[in-house]
Amino acid sequence: MKKYLLVFALVVTGLSFAQDKGKFKDATPEERAEMQTKKMAKDLTLNQEQEQKVNAILKEHHANLEAKREEIKSEQIEAKKERRKKAMSELKESRSELKEKLKGVLTEEQYKKWETLQNERLEKAKNYRKNGNK
Repeated sequence: MKKYLLVFALVVTGLSFAQDKGKFKDATPEERAEMQTKKMAKDLTLNQEQEQKVNAILKEHHANLEAKREEIKSEQIEAKKERRKKAMSELKESRSELKEKLKGVLTEEQYKKWETLQNERLEKAKNYRKNGNK
């Protein structure tokens, strides 16, 4: 009986994590931008004007990322390492552009906090992949 209870608890826990991850993963670029804008507005206490500008920037960014992801997927199928490297460098460029655009909208304090949150998220993702949870 204890085994069944433990298995049930593990399944429920796993499903709850899958649902949270799936919300962002299965979202359209516009939905992702909305979710991310709401989170940034809460975390960084953005004013209405900043929120609108950030949302527009993020919509453009997520649309570009979606296009790049599709390009990367097709290139992976073709198994061309050089093309994949090029696409990855374009993604890095896109992230740099995002940072520059956000710098123009956010205050210095908000931008630093956003950068800190982004770095924490990246470290969390690296640790997740590192521990074999791909």
